[in-house]
Amino acid sequence: MAYGAFVERTQRPTAQGVRDVLGRGRSHWDALAEFMTKTYTARSDFKFYGRDFGWAVTYRKAGRSLLALFPAKGALTALVVLGHTEVGWAHEVRLSESVRTIVDGATEFNEGRWLFIPVRTKKDVFDVEKLVLAKAPPRSGAWVSPGSSR
Repeated sequence: MAYGAFVERTQRPTAQGVRDVLGRGRSHWDALAEFMTKTYTARSDFKFYGRDFGWAVTYRKAGRSLLALFPAKGALTALVVLGHTEVGWAHEVRLSESVRTIVDGATEFNEGRWLFIPVRTKKDVFDVEKLVLAKAPPRSGAWVSPGSSR
């Protein structure tokens, strides 16, 4: 099963298509998009991750991937890749039990642990923000979501 709703390489989603498919998950999508834009002035673009994953909106800063959001029917999945040092930090910060289980259970590859996090609640949004903050400090004077404090 794919993480996203858009799994055909030749059918790049549109912003309207993403909004339509997200349904009740749109508020969480919008919160994470706002966090990335205001905290990092990160660039976003659609990227195809293959049939098993589908299309995602990726956020990059200075060539580094910070976050990918996979739109699904009524929901979304966030992908955060953490390196070894960042995984250590994730074990020290307060995360929900479900996200901690994902961190602990993810396989470690050369580039780090790929964390696919279903975003269903506001707490999940805050946990994703914390993990992104572990990857890269916010730009000087940046806005940081109230839920992202360590």
